[in-house]
Parts: sequence; structure tokens; C-alpha cells
Amino acid sequence: MNDNLDVNVKKKLEAKVWLKALDSDGLVFYWANLDLATGQYRNGDFVALVLIASQPHFFWNLGSGIAYTRAVTSVQDGKLHSIRFVRHLRNASIQVDSDRPFHQMSQPGYNHLDVKGASAYVGGIPNKTVVPAAIPELAIPFRGIISRLDINGRNFFDLFKVIFCIFARDASAYTSKRRNGVF
Repeated sequence: MNDNLDVNVKKKLEAKVWLKALDSDGLVFYWANLDLATGQYRNGDFVALVLIASQPHFFWNLGSGIAYTRAVTSVQDGKLHSIRFVRHLRNASIQVDSDRPFHQMSQPGYNHLDVKGASAYVGGIPNKTVVPAAIPELAIPFRGIISRLDINGRNFFDLFKVIFCIFARDASAYTSKRRNGVF
């Protein structure tokens, strides 16, 4: 596998992550089509799973503006949780464990997510220029344990030699044994 995530999510993204949060805020997963010349976010396509006030939020942009949905379940309770986030064209949902899912639809205009071959980040980002400034919470690193990640039926657990643990507050701490947080 190369340094970029190569899974076709143009029409549909179905992801599930298993985590234990130690803080109420933090970026769990981020996948964006960044500017090739600068490596910065360019107001384009992205998907993100972030904890805000202990609640999972799923953000996405297909090119017609940022949309989001959130689950009301708190995941900062010392337990391992599964979070499922799905996007099919403009429709999206998020679900924690076996609780009811929450749904939202993005603005009309574009239906497809263009991130094929783009870098994906787990647990944090290298700097604030890779995320939309409109969502400052995306720049907060996740602190806790990410034990597994599935995207469209593909398991990415094998990317990590050990369970992915993040305990430091700075962005340089989000490393896996294999990919330094980027895959």
C-alpha cells in the first residue's frame, strides 16, 4: 500500500471505527483532497470524524459546502465504542454502538466525494492548513485508543503494529509504528 488511502468512496463511504476516548475533543479521522502544490486544504472535498464535547460529529464537503451530523451519545465514559459513519451521495448518518443513527443531507449541487488517492489522517493532522478553518475542532488531536478502522468493508487494523494509542497533546504524537499517522 502506498502513502495514500486507495479506497473508492466516490458514491459511498461506509466507515466504522472502534475507540476509547480520554478527552472530550479530538480528531479521529480526516480524509481530504488537498492542493497538490501546497499540501493545504483548498475548500474542496473531505470527510472527518471528530469528537466535540464528547459527542461524535461527522463532517463532509462534496464541493457545495460543509455539512455535518452528530450523535448525541457521549463516548468519553471509559468504555470502548464503535462509531459508524456513512455517506451515500448527499445523504449521511452517524451511529454510536447500537444506538439509533442520526441522519443529514448535504446541500444540493454535488453528489460525489473526490478523495481517491488522497492522504488520510488518523488521530490528528500535521498542521492546521490541511483542515477547513471553519471547523477549528478538526485541529485538536485525539487522545485515547483507536483499536480498529474499517472503510467500505476493508479493514485497516493491519496498518498498526500495536493498538493505536495517543496520549500526548501535541500533533507530533499521533504516530503508528508503520505510517506516522498518515496512510
